[in-house]
Amino acid sequence: MNNKYGLDLEIGGLWYTPFWQSNLFYAIFGFILVLLVGVIGYKLRKRSNVAAQDPIVMLIESLRSKELQISKVNAQLFYFDLTLKFKEFFGYKYKFELQYKTDSEIKKFLQKEKTSQVDEQLIKTFLEILDRSYVIRFAKNNISKEQMSVDLQKTIDLMQQVSHQPCEKL
Repeated sequence: MNNKYGLDLEIGGLWYTPFWQSNLFYAIFGFILVLLVGVIGYKLRKRSNVAAQDPIVMLIESLRSKELQISKVNAQLFYFDLTLKFKEFFGYKYKFELQYKTDSEIKKFLQKEKTSQVDEQLIKTFLEILDRSYVIRFAKNNISKEQMSVDLQKTIDLMQQVSHQPCEKL
């Protein structure tokens, strides 16, 4: 007897191969491992694509969602949001810090800043919408849903047109 309990077994005396040492186990384990690495790689690639989206495209998409919310009740909020989106657009496209400026400061800045890097039509449209927004927000004038839709569509079209044009460095 080899041990103190009286069992006469050798270390390698098993008559079958354990399941974790079989070729089938290695094949299944390898397949699961490759599948897991593939799923993790796909998730990471998908996450990086969402983070790398162009902020101007995301801004235009958020404006398109506003089309469903047009009504006379929230005209003041609508124009406030529209001018805010314009300010963000100028920040992304031309690196102008307009978010913290008042409407009159923005008018002075854009009229001074008429250079070759900023599209004239963009400035003209923005100043029109800024004037209309000022009257609606502070004088509490009403405006038709059609005019709000026209302003929104004009803004979206102009942003799409200008966002594809290269801009000069400041």
